[in-house]
Order: sequence, then structure tokens, then C-alpha cells
Amino acid sequence: PDDGWSPSVIIHVKYVCSCALRLWRHAAHAFDPVDITRWKDELRANSVLLRLDAILLTTSLAVQDARAHPVLRAFANNVSVYWLPFHHSNFAEARSRDPELDVQIVGVHTVHNDRVLHEVIERTLKEEREHSGVSADFVHLDPTKLFALTEGRVITPQQTE
Repeated sequence: PDDGWSPSVIIHVKYVCSCALRLWRHAAHAFDPVDITRWKDELRANSVLLRLDAILLTTSLAVQDARAHPVLRAFANNVSVYWLPFHHSNFAEARSRDPELDVQIVGVHTVHNDRVLHEVIERTLKEEREHSGVSADFVHLDPTKLFALTEGRVITPQQTE
């Protein structure tokens, strides 16, 4: 870039852009694989992922797996791994019909059975129940079970409505 502009942080979503790594070496580079899980299988000693500053993962289990990965342990002293629990896009602009109503269900939608996160949510719901009497249930929505007929893949917008 010739205009003098330079980013301070670049978040690579789903895939790492080698061009951005090459063009902006002084920027901090983080990778958020979102729902791409094969990045761990492709991790080798010469992987572009080892040139990153951070990896952002959505479950505590994924963070444990990444930190224990032999390649990251051997070669990636400069790569930090962070837990960024469940980010969500509300493209359908779903809203409560009546915000005065008590919450009935709190849930997560992921293939990961993240017991650490589930326990935090369940403990919080229990404390809220004891404090206010509001009784909400926790649910884990696993896409591989919800969409078993399509092997866990969402292939039409109607599946998410």
C-alpha cells in the first residue's frame, strides 16, 4: 500500500490471508477459524498459522486442544490462544415479542460439548433462580444432531429459521 495507511490489527476469519501477512508484517495478526475445524489437521512446522500472533477459539475445549497441539507447543512460542466464547450474528434481527417476559431458555449452538462453559451457564442460571425465582433452562443445540440428515451441514436458509 502506497497511501501510508497501515492496520494495527488484522483478524483473519475462516482462512489466513498470506498476502495480508506479507504486506502488513508490523500489524498484529489473529485467526478466528469460526466453524472451520480442519486447521488443526493442517498445522505443520512450516504452517502460515505459526506466523500469527493469536488464535481465537469459541470453546474452552478447543483452547485446550490447541495449546496441547504438538506443533504449537514446539514451534509457536509467539502464538497466543484465546477463548472467545460464542460470538453470534443476528442477521434475522430476532427480537423478543415481549421483553418484560422472563427468559425461558438459554442455549449454545455448537458441535463442541464444552463442559466448562456449560457449567458456568448452569451455575449462573441456578444462582438467578435462587435470587429472583426466574427459572430458565439450559440447552445445548448440536448441529450434527439437529441436521443429522445432512451430516450436520446447513444447506438451506430454512434450516436455521
